[in-house]
Amino acid sequence: MTEYSWIQTVKRSIIVTCLFTVACLAGYVYYLLPANSPVLYSHRTLADNGFRGVLSVFSTEQLSYLPNSSTSNSATSVRILNSTGPVKGVKYLSYQPPGNGWNNQRVALENAIVMAKLLNRTLLVHPMAPHDKGAQLKAGANPGYVAYNHLEQSDLVPLSAFVDLSLLSQLMPVQVVATSHQQFYRDFGQLTWRNICHSVGFGYWMDRRPVTSEEVSMFKRQHFHPFNIWRKKCPKEQKLVNHSSVAIVEYLTDYINDTSDMLYFEQGTLFGIHIRFVNLGDAIMAQQWVIKHFRYGPSVHAIVDKIIKRIGSEFNAIHVRRTDHPARKFPVDYWLASLENANCTTDVPLYVATDEKDRRYFGPFKEKGYKLHWASDFHDLLQFDVSPDVVEDFTGIHEQLLCEQAAKFVATPGSTFSILILRNRNEVEIEDGLMMNSLHVFWIGHQMTGV
Repeated sequence: MTEYSWIQTVKRSIIVTCLFTVACLAGYVYYLLPANSPVLYSHRTLADNGFRGVLSVFSTEQLSYLPNSSTSNSATSVRILNSTGPVKGVKYLSYQPPGNGWNNQRVALENAIVMAKLLNRTLLVHPMAPHDKGAQLKAGANPGYVAYNHLEQSDLVPLSAFVDLSLLSQLMPVQVVATSHQQFYRDFGQLTWRNICHSVGFGYWMDRRPVTSEEVSMFKRQHFHPFNIWRKKCPKEQKLVNHSSVAIVEYLTDYINDTSDMLYFEQGTLFGIHIRFVNLGDAIMAQQWVIKHFRYGPSVHAIVDKIIKRIGSEFNAIHVRRTDHPARKFPVDYWLASLENANCTTDVPLYVATDEKDRRYFGPFKEKGYKLHWASDFHDLLQFDVSPDVVEDFTGIHEQLLCEQAAKFVATPGSTFSILILRNRNEVEIEDGLMMNSLHVFWIGHQMTGV
């Protein structure tokens, strides 16, 4: 054997040994994962390569990608792009609104706010759609997001009409879409798009991969309970998971260096899905981005101030959800008991935010002596230049702000309408400085009992 052949043989032996060691380590990491644990991969790796793999947990990926928000409150940082189409050189992040009511659309928007900030992209925000008309379209066997796409521009209300975009744009550049979603596709169609479909039926998002042994340990303790009705979305994920309850985990850091002009989250999947952070401080910061920068605009505040002057500075409020929600089964005694438990006395006016059309349902409230007020009492103030189909939704936005300012508030459990009110009243559960169950931003150090 020549010296050259001997060297080549040694090299091959070293390479084989190294590959074998890496394979053993990967198998060992995989073996340590409990059966119901999330798997350390991005599902795109599986879709592209056709196998179930485990990425190394010894990544050097750190949190340097997180933007510095310490200077984001300056009034000079307002960045609203006034354009009906794409702006040259701008990298966008946008999403398919889920349809259904405004507050479901809002949840998707709040997730998009966090993602756009993390990925340093301009956020494209979409109009509010009417709940009832969307529900009628859904009745034709259309998913909510498809129903949204069937709406005309005249059915929609641009966010600039009721959201404080100047405040939001202090966090990141914002551009308003005021058209129908079909027109949005046409206006921005010449850009390079990356379509992303990750459903709450199959998993959740994380900001990055765990690195340290402590982070990996917290990650392996994550729980996931799939929403089966959402497993009809995202065909690639359907093929990967089938009937398994193993979570598919996507990592936002995988998209930091993406060169596409548009990152677009498909099929309404930003509604409902969690964004779980490895670091507690980063999770708190991400929540604060939304809490501090997503607020209703001055025109909403002006109308609500006038309503309060009529009711009186001291009043209580209750949200009674009666349609397409589990609360519709609650007997009237439930609400009366809730008012009593909240110490809402009958000598203080009570504003009722409700979708119940039959006022006779609230007869027992009057029998108890409550002085009730409704949106209809302020019809002259709640006049809007919007489609008749969206008036009720637009009124609800003003009612949310009104309920926020009540002395005491009784919520509908599990309602996204009520959750925003409770959040802005600081009446939500807080653990380790993090709001629980009022935003879809979480920390992996908390034991997740939901999705």
